[in-house]
Amino acid sequence: MNGSLDAPLVGWPAFAHVAIFAIALPYGAWLSGRRLAHSDLPPRLNHFAAVILQQLIFGAIAIAVANWGGVTLLPSALPSAVDWAMGGAFLATAVAWSEPQWQQAIRERDRRVHLVAPRLPSERVLWAGVASAAGVFEEIAYRGVLFAILQSWTGSGVAAAAIAATAFGAAHLVQGRKASGYVVVIGLGFHALVWATGGLVVAIAVHIAFDLIAGYRIAHLADEAGLPLEAPSVAIGSPARTPS
Repeated sequence: MNGSLDAPLVGWPAFAHVAIFAIALPYGAWLSGRRLAHSDLPPRLNHFAAVILQQLIFGAIAIAVANWGGVTLLPSALPSAVDWAMGGAFLATAVAWSEPQWQQAIRERDRRVHLVAPRLPSERVLWAGVASAAGVFEEIAYRGVLFAILQSWTGSGVAAAAIAATAFGAAHLVQGRKASGYVVVIGLGFHALVWATGGLVVAIAVHIAFDLIAGYRIAHLADEAGLPLEAPSVAIGSPARTPS
């Protein structure tokens, strides 16, 4: 990945990319989180299909901006065994750190669990598509293009990573503020992994693996806890917990 562009990326494609991924998507995720706290959740298959379509659209935007700005998304050489070992260590750490959070969400009967828990065989298949699309296109959009733009503006890789990771976490506000904060930390870890391995390839593979593990593990925990296949309906006018 091109981490040191010769000149700042200035132009409407760069500003549009920042506006979409650092402002519009976080704001939309916040609005969706508030809406879902007070309304019935959509069927998972419909939700998964919508997420895949969204990832494809925004991924295409990110790739177009990368081509415009000369941001190299793929390294000239394949990752080494050491790179893959670092990726494996990061994946194991992220899963171990997240496991207590997944268990707590199940214990608290958090309704949002139902949106990331593929319970039926058809849902598990579609979840693999969700994980793959998110792994590829979120890494391109945030660790690749957004980072390159912000680094060219600020002159600092650390500042660019911090801003991009914060935007990445905010784009997950639909899962609640607490979960969004965890995603910021994981996003910083992915930035470190991209820096350590010299490209997006390992980060993409780890991101896909993490999302697959998260979805299937949460679904298993939901089955063990006896959660119903679908979240309870929210009665009109009844109180609902605000996302936290």
